[in-house]
Amino acid sequence: MSLFPLFSPSSGGGPLSFSLTASATDSTNASSFTFSGVAIGDADSSKKLVICVGSQSVSEADTTISDVTVDGNSGALVARVSHPSGVHYTAEMWELDWSTGGMEDIVVSYPLTVNSCGIAVFALLNAAGATVASSDTDTTSTTLSGSVTVAEDGVIIGYATRNAATGLVWNAELTEVLADEEIQSGAGYQSAAASTYADLTTTPTPTITCAAGTSRPRLVLGAWNPP
Repeated sequence: MSLFPLFSPSSGGGPLSFSLTASATDSTNASSFTFSGVAIGDADSSKKLVICVGSQSVSEADTTISDVTVDGNSGALVARVSHPSGVHYTAEMWELDWSTGGMEDIVVSYPLTVNSCGIAVFALLNAAGATVASSDTDTTSTTLSGSVTVAEDGVIIGYATRNAATGLVWNAELTEVLADEEIQSGAGYQSAAASTYADLTTTPTPTITCAAGTSRPRLVLGAWNPP
């Protein structure tokens, strides 16, 4: 297992803000993955955690997640997408309000055995109590796109996985914060991006382009507005 804490300063006030607090991977075969001591940012009563998860099945059975917990507390599903060609490759996004800081154990559970799991953890501030304003998914080609509705001062998070070690390129709508992290050697990689929208003039349409030869790409998007 590899575990990499990633820290960036957060801001207060009315508009939503985000930071990628950690990412982690585990390439063992299991139906439950425990990522211990995951950084979740500072304590803040307005905080929401958004947990992005990528995985690959060991067969052609579906690998959708049954639960994601933080210190034993279950999250809520934001969006999921599965590429059903051969073995199933999935990308999912989960959320829960979380006011404490420091590090916590995050557990990802499946109804069957999968052969790898990766997570990317975001902390959203001024977002406690906010519901998902919009979400979208895509798994159609090497150029993935999605359309989500976000209000001024809101946040969009994007998460993409694929099974080739080729670069993913996000368009200007989102800023990449996690680039090409390996989940499983030669078979699984994850990337994440996000942006805030303090001066929203047009509807964002995030896209991500995978290099030629990339197969089974998956994209999930979630948008949150100030509560």
